Amino acid sequence: MNISIPISSIPSHIQLHQGEFEAGFLHPVLGFDHLLAMIAVGMISTMFNKNAIFAFNKINLLNNEIGISLSVIILGLLIFSRSNFSIFIAISFVVFFGFFHGHAYGLEMPKLAGITKYIFGFMTASVLLHILGILITKFYIKIYKTPKALSISGAFISCVGVFFLIN
Repeated sequence: MNISIPISSIPSHIQLHQGEFEAGFLHPVLGFDHLLAMIAVGMISTMFNKNAIFAFNKINLLNNEIGISLSVIILGLLIFSRSNFSIFIAISFVVFFGFFHGHAYGLEMPKLAGITKYIFGFMTASVLLHILGILITKFYIKIYKTPKALSISGAFISCVGVFFLIN
């Protein structure tokens, strides 16, 4: 697989030139902003203690990277606040910011990639990252028996989002 990493896109996105499934799978895993947002969604969905686990267009958005960075900041703040928000607010943010992440997946689809394999790749990676967020949250609750660890994680995620936004 041929991967080029332009300095201007670190840590946001990695250009993958071939590999269909691999390109789709690696996009949310190697793009640290996507990685944190996907894990944050899994963490947020678990915090409700309900069954709230959340399960290509080539038009370039003006501020797609800003939207993705803001998603990391806002989702981190939701975790930091330790469920001082309604499930409707959480779902609204996830859906709104999901648009930016999904749009980035579509824009960065390798030109020769099989669309089905690419989509399956990034969907698989996204689901696995959501599950990782769920497991992290359950681990924190079981081990620390206090929501403070979640707040620290949320603060860390938000700070990384601010880093993405200013770089």
